[in-house]
Amino acid sequence: MAAQGSSITTYVSATLAFLFAIWALYAFSGAGLIRPFPLLRFALIAICVIYLLRAMFLLSEIGMVVNQGYPFRFVVFSTVSLVAGLLYLFGILRRKVSLTHPG
Repeated sequence: MAAQGSSITTYVSATLAFLFAIWALYAFSGAGLIRPFPLLRFALIAICVIYLLRAMFLLSEIGMVVNQGYPFRFVVFSTVSLVAGLLYLFGILRRKVSLTHPG
């Protein structure tokens, strides 16, 4: 699509970049680096679940890369999602008390 001059890929990429920036701000808020955001605990759990759900494709994608010549970048995407999801989970569990009782 991008090679054909479609602007849809530009809009999708910009939207995803904006979404990931918001998620990073929520991570900083959960870590206490910036002020607490609204719905902090819910948002952090939702972000964690989204990353971990994306990471669930890792084993099948490894098989597709090996057996069907699938692009290796999909394994990289799933691995990055797994690491990010685990980091969010670690942060949620580590800061559980402060996320439930602000102040």
